[in-house]
Amino acid sequence: MKFVFSRNSNVDSEVVTNTHNYAFISGKKGINTKWIPGLTMPWSKAAKSRMTYRKVDQVPLKFLFNYGNKSLNRYKINWNIFPYTNYLFDNLNRIELYEPDVFFGGTYSFFSIYKILNPKRIVYNAHDLFTNYPYAPKSLTGIEKKIIEKSDLIVTTSEMTKIKLREYYGNSDKLLNLNQGIHLSEFEGIKKERNEKPKIVFAGTLSEMNHEFTVHSIETLKSYDFHFIGPYSMNEKGIYEKYENVKMHGPMKRDRLAYHLINSDVGLISYDLDAIDKRRIGTNPMKRYDYSAAKLQIVSTPLREYEVNPSELYIAQNKFEFSQCIKEAVENPRYSEETMFHLARNNSWESKFESIIKAMNLHI
Repeated sequence: MKFVFSRNSNVDSEVVTNTHNYAFISGKKGINTKWIPGLTMPWSKAAKSRMTYRKVDQVPLKFLFNYGNKSLNRYKINWNIFPYTNYLFDNLNRIELYEPDVFFGGTYSFFSIYKILNPKRIVYNAHDLFTNYPYAPKSLTGIEKKIIEKSDLIVTTSEMTKIKLREYYGNSDKLLNLNQGIHLSEFEGIKKERNEKPKIVFAGTLSEMNHEFTVHSIETLKSYDFHFIGPYSMNEKGIYEKYENVKMHGPMKRDRLAYHLINSDVGLISYDLDAIDKRRIGTNPMKRYDYSAAKLQIVSTPLREYEVNPSELYIAQNKFEFSQCIKEAVENPRYSEETMFHLARNNSWESKFESIIKAMNLHI
């Protein structure tokens, strides 16, 4: 049995996506598991970057981008050339990856790799509603429709994504919402330390934060320490580094992330409110599950996903409520640790992988 997974990052990336987690479970089960880290130029160092990580073999493919820069060709994209994967230069890799039992397309960007792999079954990981992204090319709707038609199974990470894809394209019998997941073992055996001050944590890409809400909380709750874990730009550095009660950690591996979450009091989910019915309509944050595994109180801005797929958390409609919710979560927590742990306990990556296997009638 051979599974091939593809996503636009290395298999050992510090940013671990749901595609990574499914690949890790596949490797753990003894399946011959390959990882394609996106498209690389034949002469680049990345094209030679082979590795094995957590029983998953990374096999980079060498492509020539025959239609030039994607951003310059935004309105020329069509199904036959998207995403510029026409020319393959490494026949040895092609043989190694050829005719897998399952090709798991981790995102739409590299889905057309299936054309050279000739897989027996195709799974498309619809981890968001990409056509709702700002500046999404008009051609993306047609591309996504063809992906839905070609796939044997479409796995979503939110109930709202499933609802909207069914509304857009039909094919409800192919759609399976598995939400996000968690490896509970990552959070076991970590001793919780006593903090001098309440520790508030945000894990994720800082550019996606609602800066107005977050800054108001930092300035209002000066006796609390705010820890930001994840990639950030010079813009975010300029916003937050001036505050004495802010610590910016940058990206970190999962074991260190679990340690910081276990030793925090409140986890933040913070998005711009005007994106609720646009960019964020299909959002079900992975950090929601990470915080649950660490038994944290969770303070969030509203998301449509919470309306159809609820769990215990504080929801703040404005910056004043956001700060007040953090204060309440620290001083008078609304939920018990056992209640907060419920979401993580019922969403292991192992059980989700088994659901995919069952949906495709595979026998491992």
